[in-house]
Amino acid sequence: MDMRALRRIYTAAPPAFDRRRHPRRSTHYVGLVRTGPTATPHYCLVVQVSGGGVRIHTRAELEESIVFTLRFAETEARYRVIWRKGHQIGAEILASR
Repeated sequence: MDMRALRRIYTAAPPAFDRRRHPRRSTHYVGLVRTGPTATPHYCLVVQVSGGGVRIHTRAELEESIVFTLRFAETEARYRVIWRKGHQIGAEILASR
């Protein structure tokens, strides 16, 4: 092996480091989002679940709400929106019932 090949091996950037606290699991659950006790519920698709939160895909306008209740797969929990990208929302769990 020549020196140029060795230099490429040792100067290559390290792989991306995954800083997530909980492993993600891909899912395809239909969920029900409610932003308040009297608010109209909206359907969503739960695409990822972890011990710390969820990623959902929804067509509903949840712009005004940061905290919501999500019910899916026999679970119900309160979540807080962490990020938004188009119709995708990432949220961390606040409390489960």
